[in-house]
Amino acid sequence: MEDLVVRYGKVTAVSGAALRLDAGEAVALIGPNSAGKSSLIEAIAASVPGRTVAGSASLGGQDILAMGTRDRWCAGVRLVPQGRQIYPSLSVADNLRVIADNLGVEWGDGVERSFALLPPAFSDRLKLRLRVPAGNLSGGEQQMLALARALMGDVRAILLDEPALGLAPRIASELAAMIERWAASGFAILVADQTLRRWGGVVSRVYTVSRGNVTEHRGTKESVDQLGP
Repeated sequence: MEDLVVRYGKVTAVSGAALRLDAGEAVALIGPNSAGKSSLIEAIAASVPGRTVAGSASLGGQDILAMGTRDRWCAGVRLVPQGRQIYPSLSVADNLRVIADNLGVEWGDGVERSFALLPPAFSDRLKLRLRVPAGNLSGGEQQMLALARALMGDVRAILLDEPALGLAPRIASELAAMIERWAASGFAILVADQTLRRWGGVVSRVYTVSRGNVTEHRGTKESVDQLGP
């Protein structure tokens, strides 16, 4: 991503941002509320009416800003948004089926591959609730479902917006370990959060964002930890 600018009308949410994700690494995007984190990652993963995006963003040399949301997902760019954005009136199974149908993935195979990428504590709970309306799930279970939907089909880059929100500490720790394994398996992962508290030992690089301006901090996991909480 180079020189990315995101505007809502006359309001600039992201100003000239540059960011790189490599296959096989987890990277953090850290900043307070309203700093521009969600605007940045949503601009990569989805085309949203009412928003103007300029600059460039590519995946393996392919321009993704020229694509619609579905085509970006099919190309392997996946978003787990803040607030989850599941379909509350549909069952857990049908929430997954919507994604499978849009990606052209057979439901059973897609669910099996998705659940295999989740911590057992996540997939086991979802399996028990496949027929339950998603709106009846706890906040943590809804986040598990949002993760499962993003892992359907062929995945290349996963963009996670405050993924530990609503999760019990033990489950959040399992997610952090899982993100590290996802990166080791070859995915490119961006984790957006307000602090490094959960992710300092997982990510290899950090970008901070303040008032829409993005700064990269290079270093090993140990030096990343020195940025503090």
